[in-house]
Amino acid sequence: MPWTAPVYRFILVFAFALLLPQSLFAQTGTLSLAVEGLSYGGDDYDQTNGDRAVTLAGSYRFRPAWQVGAGAFVGKFDHPSSDPSFTAIALFVEPARVWQVAPRIRAITGARVAWEHERVGDQSNGLWAYGWSWGPSGQLDVSLSDRVFVGGTLTWIVLDLGRDGPVSRNGHRLQSGGRVGLQW
Repeated sequence: MPWTAPVYRFILVFAFALLLPQSLFAQTGTLSLAVEGLSYGGDDYDQTNGDRAVTLAGSYRFRPAWQVGAGAFVGKFDHPSSDPSFTAIALFVEPARVWQVAPRIRAITGARVAWEHERVGDQSNGLWAYGWSWGPSGQLDVSLSDRVFVGGTLTWIVLDLGRDGPVSRNGHRLQSGGRVGLQW
């Protein structure tokens, strides 16, 4: 898939920017790990039971009130069309606005755009789907020290996926959970 090359370049450039010394930008970088519960709904997800997910994300605050983030999401869900659970994978970009609520508390509101992939079993079984998702996201973080924070996440995602042929998978996913992270 030739269109994925720009995505890989973006991830490499973003990862490299996170490794540069903070003194070059005098701003903030973060790396966080979230454990979330999932809930699915909508046309093609009415019989879907969400389970758990893990999200690894990094962000760079390039202005006091603005940041851009990127990351990966891996979760699982159950659907009557398959006995084993489906695996959901997403690579996302998330520009956001940062609100300093109190000296140690910040709220972050943003929009997530992701490339999604759902799968179970072999691709020949026809239960693989690819596509895009987008939706609002929010976090509330409390700094425990200069380097460590904990918080909560809430993300509502619109799913626009397709399988081989004219079959589509449209619906939405609600993700909520807790996260822990490092900031520098």
